[in-house]
Amino acid sequence: MRFAGVNIAVIAIIAFFFGYFVGLGLPPSSTYIITGIVIAPQMIKAGINPWAAHFYTFFLGVFGELSPPTSVTAAVASKIAKADFNLTMIHAIGLCLPLITLMPSIFTRPELVIEPGAAKAMAFALVLMGTLGLSPKITVDVIIKLVLAVFSLIALFHPDIRLAAFTMIPIAVQVVYVFFRQERGLSHRGRYTLLSL
Repeated sequence: MRFAGVNIAVIAIIAFFFGYFVGLGLPPSSTYIITGIVIAPQMIKAGINPWAAHFYTFFLGVFGELSPPTSVTAAVASKIAKADFNLTMIHAIGLCLPLITLMPSIFTRPELVIEPGAAKAMAFALVLMGTLGLSPKITVDVIIKLVLAVFSLIALFHPDIRLAAFTMIPIAVQVVYVFFRQERGLSHRGRYTLLSL
């Protein structure tokens, strides 16, 4: 942490790896406590808001439960479902995409945990749209997927709120399109099922 100095990006990366390795063998509460004691004071010294620093360490504790290769979440779920551990672990990480995008977003959108009211609502909308735009199920077209990924990264991490808000529009259009396409597909399948009876 002394090596990282006051560079927030380096501190966040070092904190992530520290929390990741601690989380390999400990439950979330222990991971949070140890990471909070070791990492959070250094983050606060570097100028990060205490709420943001502690929420980041808390999310690291939660992520430690599903982090490979000792994913406790995948071990329990695969045992219950009688499924392959590795496939369950990969699927669990895919399901936790919101957590993975939320962890670094705490630094670029600290209003999520600091500011009540409209500022928090805007930060939430940006993180939500950014997460939805990074979803692998948003489209099968690779070019659209790449464009949406760029817009999502801007929504999540760009400091200019107006530019970040502008990028929410194409993401929202794609999300609505996918939603209505799936709804239409379900209704057609439903009619076909009824006709076949």
